[in-house]
Amino acid sequence: LEDYITVKNQVHDLWDRLVAEKAGLEEDKVQLETDRELLASAKQQLESDKAQLQQQKSYLDGMLHRITLEQKWNTLLGNALVFTSPYTRTFASTVETSPVLAGQLVIVGASDGTIYAIKPSSGEIVWRYRTGAPIFSTPALSGNTLVVTDFGGNIYQFQTSEAR
Repeated sequence: LEDYITVKNQVHDLWDRLVAEKAGLEEDKVQLETDRELLASAKQQLESDKAQLQQQKSYLDGMLHRITLEQKWNTLLGNALVFTSPYTRTFASTVETSPVLAGQLVIVGASDGTIYAIKPSSGEIVWRYRTGAPIFSTPALSGNTLVVTDFGGNIYQFQTSEAR
């Protein structure tokens, strides 16, 4: 009889452990499903971010290294016509406008009164147009038409094929 009671207790203990393990496995299964959903969401966001970066890659590759973000080149401009902020170098010129990507070129206006078309891969100035007055407004691009205004109130219009 003692052996029977011992075996019965062992069976009950084994059963209790199996039930506890099953409950733990169910919790693990729920956690695994939650982790899969989070992973799928993160993967979708990563793909979206990757697509956005691919669109911006040609512009950013020329100025900053896409992984280290170290500056790859610096294009020197002419002397500023108007000083809008303190400079650490004499006769420094700045680009105070946002760049515009027109085809394979980055277009900017500068405080030296020049519109520049720059190759983003090398920083090489491909094309420039001197207005004679500083440029503080961002160039506008619509279709193949580029429009720039200068500080003197003049409006300049170019066909982007001229800037390429």
